[in-house]
Order: sequence, then C-alpha cells, then structure tokens
Amino acid sequence: MGSLITAFLIITLIFILSALPLYFAVKLFGGKTKLWKTIIINILAGLVVLIINALFPLIGGIVAFVIILFMYMYFFRIGFLRAVLVWLLEVVLVVIFWIIGIILGISVLAGMILL
Repeated sequence: MGSLITAFLIITLIFILSALPLYFAVKLFGGKTKLWKTIIINILAGLVVLIINALFPLIGGIVAFVIILFMYMYFFRIGFLRAVLVWLLEVVLVVIFWIIGIILGISVLAGMILL
C-alpha cells in the first residue's frame, strides 16, 4: 500500500513539475490559468501530439503544433502571436530546467521534465 501512495505522489510531482514551464510562460504573457488547469492542458497537449503523430506520421508534428497553438489560444485566452511566444518560452524554460537538473545531478528528474 505504501508503494502505491509513493508512486502516486511521484507521478503527481512529475505532472506538476512538467507543467511549470507552461504555467510560467502563460502567466508572463497575460494568459488566464491556474496550475491545475495548466497541468490538464499539458496532459491534453501530450495526448494530441501522440494521436496526431500516430495518424499522420509524415506531417504529424506540424499538425500537432498548430492544434496545440489553438488549444493555448482557446484555454488560456490569448491571441495567436502570444500562443507562439508561450510555446517558445515554454521550450526555453524546459531546456533551462533540464540544464539546472543536470548541474544539480538530478538528471533523471530533469529528463522527466523534458518529456
């Protein structure tokens, strides 16, 4: 029973940490969000990428990117340019978190945030 609780807590922490770059980027560009909403959108975006890349292997990345931008626009109430800037800043923040994780010697955790 204790291992299930531990696994749940670790997975919850991973979801929270992986959503932080998107959360900070959305807040910086004036989007409307809460941390729990950002976590849900982050999970949905991952599912969108998975499904679109499975359905359209050649152009799936581009199609998924456009759909994610529209998701950001709708759920965070931002315009197209801000959605692109949020996406770019999210990528930059993920890389920074990843580098900090490597420097601090927690590369496993940093690798999970990258996902």
